[in-house]
Amino acid sequence: MTQQNLPTDKDSTLITNQNIFYFLGKQLELANGLIVFEALYDTKCPYFFKDHILYGEIVVPGANHIALVMCAIQKHFCVKSFSLEEATFHKALVLSPEVARIVRVTLKHQDGDIYTYEVHSRKQTHESWVLHATGEVSLQSLSKQTVFLPNKDHFTHSMQQAEFYKSFAENGYQLKATFQWVHAVYWNEGEILAEIRAPKEVIDADQFVLFPSLIDSFYQSTTVGFPHGGLRKYTTSGAIYVPWTNLHIEFYGRQSLTQNYWCHIQIKNTLTDFNDKQEIFKGDLIVCDEQNNMVLKINDWVMKRVTSEQLLSALEK
Repeated sequence: MTQQNLPTDKDSTLITNQNIFYFLGKQLELANGLIVFEALYDTKCPYFFKDHILYGEIVVPGANHIALVMCAIQKHFCVKSFSLEEATFHKALVLSPEVARIVRVTLKHQDGDIYTYEVHSRKQTHESWVLHATGEVSLQSLSKQTVFLPNKDHFTHSMQQAEFYKSFAENGYQLKATFQWVHAVYWNEGEILAEIRAPKEVIDADQFVLFPSLIDSFYQSTTVGFPHGGLRKYTTSGAIYVPWTNLHIEFYGRQSLTQNYWCHIQIKNTLTDFNDKQEIFKGDLIVCDEQNNMVLKINDWVMKRVTSEQLLSALEK
């Protein structure tokens, strides 16, 4: 969506003052038919952002943009399942002390049950909008699926929560309490099984379609299975890996109120020609609940290598 198509304040009126999803914000009624939700973000609200720190900056994770779009879809259309296509992250969003940002998610009808989405933000001082995420939505319903994942005994290596998050801290990520969903990981080279449990510090996960830091934990889990040594091998030269694109995301709905999940990941890179500056990793992942109900499937996710200089220069303050 180009700058001129963005909704303006004078074009909109609030439909309701009730914030069902406090991080989604209020829906705007627009003359041009766009579906828009607007929220105000700062370093204190939503409360969990302060726990996602990259190189000393509070960075809104790409997973939050997916969670935001999911909440907008469910709030407006009241659907239980849907798909996202070509989900892509653009400019990073940093939250600075004393500087709040308006965040907007916009859905635009294309054809039938297809919509496009965009996530933008700007300071409250009416500066230019910054594009953070784009993609496409299909409202076509998905049939319930049962999935049986490999048993953890299938895997050669394992790591418990404390060591897992220690390794992240050693490699440029500071993921604090609300972003520590990974209870344990089991892996062979290129294949991972992650046991996901809600931290006690997450107090309102049931208000979300999927909690932002829960989605982030799926991406976190991919790193232990990076070929030839996992995350440590590829962050030795001052770089980290962040989600970049997701070709196809299917959300099947939550069949229970549980916040405990299993995530199975397969990395699709070949096992040859790797070096410590590997640019991308890609793969597929599926998530199920404790009753083996499929919750989420992501085909062709891409994690991209960025140096600290590249990341920090991209932050919009």
